[in-house]
Amino acid sequence: MNKKYMKALMIIAFPLMVQNMLRGLLGSADKLFIGQLGESALAGVGGANQLFSLFLTIFMAVSAGLTVLLSQYIGGKKEEKFEKVIGTMMTCAIVGGIGIILVFQGAGIHFLKALNISGLALESAHEYLHIIAYSILFILFSSIFSGVFLAFKKNTYPMIATFISMGINLLLNGLFFLILNWGIMGIAYATLIARGIEFGILLLLVKSILRKKGISLSLGFDRHLFLGLFHISVPMVLDGAAWQLAMTFYTRIVFTIGVQEVAVYEILKIFQTLTITGVAAMAAANVGIVGQELGKSAYRVAKEKAESGVWSALIMVTLMNGLILVFSRPVFGVFSLEPETVTMGISAIPLVITIIYAQVLNVMFPYILRSGGDTWANLWITIIGFWGLQIPLAWILGIMLNLGIMGVLASMLVAESTKGLLFYLRYKRGSWMKNLAENQRY
Repeated sequence: MNKKYMKALMIIAFPLMVQNMLRGLLGSADKLFIGQLGESALAGVGGANQLFSLFLTIFMAVSAGLTVLLSQYIGGKKEEKFEKVIGTMMTCAIVGGIGIILVFQGAGIHFLKALNISGLALESAHEYLHIIAYSILFILFSSIFSGVFLAFKKNTYPMIATFISMGINLLLNGLFFLILNWGIMGIAYATLIARGIEFGILLLLVKSILRKKGISLSLGFDRHLFLGLFHISVPMVLDGAAWQLAMTFYTRIVFTIGVQEVAVYEILKIFQTLTITGVAAMAAANVGIVGQELGKSAYRVAKEKAESGVWSALIMVTLMNGLILVFSRPVFGVFSLEPETVTMGISAIPLVITIIYAQVLNVMFPYILRSGGDTWANLWITIIGFWGLQIPLAWILGIMLNLGIMGVLASMLVAESTKGLLFYLRYKRGSWMKNLAENQRY
């Protein structure tokens, strides 16, 4: 462990961690409001969000490839390519975002039914998805701008934008849900408006940073750079799609078990999300720094910083898991749940904490591998973990052996632990230590 670097990493990652945790808290606050409408509403909106994430992940994976290139372009002082690749990504965001909106508006109900959602849960899911679909463009552009901030180590700016957005969202939740009594529709509109405001703030901040660097922000399309980005991002896209498709199928398995189990699952995801979003923020900050070292061909320094980042994440998660143990029961208490549902959720907390430790490795090491373009390994490990282990075991333990939510979580623990070991072994091979900025294809 390089304690000096760990301290520097925390300083750089802290704004991004706060930003991600604010988003997680905002999602949790939405669940608190929706949870007052009952278990069916909570389960339905959770299913809609899972479907939304499935489509969103494909583009977000490309954005992850963008962050890799931007970091190495800055390290290699290639500002012209920096400018062109951002314009290319914004053009792709417009085309892809409009396409996803049309799919949700035209066929959203059919996708929701495929998740085995029915009855009141289906009505809630469709009402929420129909509105929230329009926020996809705001999210896609915000992800591109986040890559720019990471490349320049200006992570405070998106944190400020998210903080403002969260405040507006909470105020609108209170107005639309509590005062105007709009129900799920009110929560959806509040989120849509807040994401639009966050996009507007980030746009102004990005333009200000790039103007100081002599870089313009405009739409464009560079076929050569797009193919280079595509080469890096294809395995990330497939990896993200395999992951989210597995999570979508996983959600279907939980719906098959019962609505109560889905409600518990959604609340347990609050604890996982708030913890893992902090790890993801640290991983993103770490990969930006490691990417710059790789862009300078400083491989030993890159490896040292990568490993220090992993230790930092493990320390942070230990603190977060302690908070989960303390606050899990009060969190379950604020939802309108049956007593047996609360008991079911509380009993699953120790298993969830163990899963979170395994997930740390499955976040940090894939980001490190991506920093040098070693992305295909992530895809195969994801397929093995989710489709080879987690999905079959969830079906066997949760449904066939009638172990319910505990069986589903046990399958997750086996899969996450196996993936963590495989990612670590891949990292040790060192094939990720490459300077992409020297390769003219990128």
